[in-house]
Amino acid sequence: MVLEVFRAHCAKKPGFSEDLPFGPDVLVFRVAGKIWALMDVDTFASVNLKCDPERAVDLRERYPGITPGYHMNKQHWNTVITDGSVPAKLIVELADHSYDLVRASLPKKLRDGLKQAQERGRRKYTSAWPAPAPTNCPCPPGVYLRRMPLPRFWRSLLGYFLRGLLLLVPITIILWAVWQSLTFLDGIVKTEIPGLGLLILFGIITVTGWLGSTILFHPLAELGEEILQRIPFLKTFYGAIKDLMEAVVGNKRKFDRPVLVRLGKDMDFEKIGFITQDDLSHLGVASGKVAVYMPHAFNWSGNLAIV
Repeated sequence: MVLEVFRAHCAKKPGFSEDLPFGPDVLVFRVAGKIWALMDVDTFASVNLKCDPERAVDLRERYPGITPGYHMNKQHWNTVITDGSVPAKLIVELADHSYDLVRASLPKKLRDGLKQAQERGRRKYTSAWPAPAPTNCPCPPGVYLRRMPLPRFWRSLLGYFLRGLLLLVPITIILWAVWQSLTFLDGIVKTEIPGLGLLILFGIITVTGWLGSTILFHPLAELGEEILQRIPFLKTFYGAIKDLMEAVVGNKRKFDRPVLVRLGKDMDFEKIGFITQDDLSHLGVASGKVAVYMPHAFNWSGNLAIV
């Protein structure tokens, strides 16, 4: 028996609904929220159906393809093999029997509602498959159509594709950003040879750094810094950039001495930080105390503490 044929028969029943509560491979049929059939959507090798206990024993003796319910109550459920060893007509009959048993166990109010729906010819169900919604039901279309369970091959293919995106997108963004940065820097010094402008810019920066370390260049550097310190906007911008560069590179690096700071006298809790200043006399702080910068996680900000 084919799953689509079996499902098409079951979907006609009042109160029919289906979902995938145990994963994408196990399809469940319900009536008023109660399960009356379970099956594998990939192979449809078998279907679990509820059955009267006495009839269940008789069916198991007559048909080798009917066994006690797999992972179900062995007394009330059967697993019916769909490889042809059990007639298709009997499988449909057992599905109707399972539905009737579960429906009969519902409260009277629900049974009456299903009976009225059956009399009006209305099918109220939610579907995990692309089945059309009843035209005479007031429920919105979104209630009826959910995700169709994909075959295992296509699910795996989709998973590999998403994993590839997860790996390639960050690398692509980084390479694009590096390329754009190098292209911008190469364009500062206009040349006809690609990359030559970048080399010239690198040479200029290197020579400037070498001159900045000589005695003859110090007066000019101090004069330029003094001029920048007098311009209101540039003063703040230049000071921030200078502090950042000195903290990372050069002889005045401030993040090369990590320490652990205890946050309380009686607390066994410490936070990592970096000593940025040993002499705080210009702030009126007595000797023996140092400035420690404690950065925030995943951020460019932090706290400066005197300890």
